[in-house]
Amino acid sequence: MTRVEHDTATVPPTDLTASFSESGKTSPTRKPRRFRIPQSAVLNVPEPSPTEPRTWVRDIVTGGQTTEVCPEFCTFSHDADRVGFLDDLVHSGDDTAVHLTIRSFRTGEPTAEPVEALRVQIRLDPYSDNPRRRQPFATLELLEDEMADELGPEELLALLRLIRDHLDDVEYRVVPQLIAARAAWARKGGGR
Repeated sequence: MTRVEHDTATVPPTDLTASFSESGKTSPTRKPRRFRIPQSAVLNVPEPSPTEPRTWVRDIVTGGQTTEVCPEFCTFSHDADRVGFLDDLVHSGDDTAVHLTIRSFRTGEPTAEPVEALRVQIRLDPYSDNPRRRQPFATLELLEDEMADELGPEELLALLRLIRDHLDDVEYRVVPQLIAARAAWARKGGGR
């Protein structure tokens, strides 16, 4: 079994709780998941501590300069953005992801590098033609280069709930089926 670890932030929970079940389907072995929604995810997000904003000058390829101010979540260096087209600028925060060591389908050996999955990052494209990108949004990269983009807080929470529902379905329906299938297989001699 692979143990997955990543940094987490502690957020004080509220009394706001929710529970859900799998799209109206019922299963005698499936337990509904109960979880707390952090207050900061829904209500009254506290203002971050005041820090000196990063301000820098950009030369625009088509002419002129702009003075850019990074939002507080931005941790990107912008070294490559000192010269560029106006709409090429993207502010990005730190990301979080699960790193999985998987086995090759062909060789059965572990992959040389862990595969990154469920990577989430806050971004902002201040000069985008798309208004959804001109406000902070989240990207959720399911596997490398496969992502759900332009997610607001409610959409990100809905997607996380969908993933939790799916994982609950796997845990409470598929795993028992697998256990039963393995037991039946063993009773019949283990494939001999």
